[in-house]
Amino acid sequence: MRYIAFVIAAAVTLGACQTQPGTVHDAHTGKTVVHSSRFAIQSGLLHYVHATAGFSNVNGYSVVIEHLATGLGWRFFREAWSHGKRFQYVIGKEAVMGCSNGCSLYETGAIRMSERDFLQAAAIGFDFKLIGSGGSLEGRVPAEAFRQVLRQLGH
Repeated sequence: MRYIAFVIAAAVTLGACQTQPGTVHDAHTGKTVVHSSRFAIQSGLLHYVHATAGFSNVNGYSVVIEHLATGLGWRFFREAWSHGKRFQYVIGKEAVMGCSNGCSLYETGAIRMSERDFLQAAAIGFDFKLIGSGGSLEGRVPAEAFRQVLRQLGH
């Protein structure tokens, strides 16, 4: 249940297609999410991967990964790894965006991070691998994504 709030906040952040770092606050629930701009991690003819680093006053630090692929099949990501360390992965959304000559499949999720891991990522970036029953995905989130969040938090 407590992860639902994070997933909703992540969906709001991603749904707004944030191109600039900022803060989203929900006056009704008291939840605040500080987020980076949206960074392109991979881009191709039939797919893209974007990442947004963030901090929630409810769920702490994370990086949200957004994956859209056409005709490539579901990945069903359930695990997140970085240099031998397993991170908690919270599923956000798995949806079919439309079908024509192959279906466009949209998957989002969050890699939860400790403050220490987030600070380290702000210094050197964050390499990750997502693993699912339908395949895996590797990427690198630049250090600037994490620094944008920390600047807003006054670090």
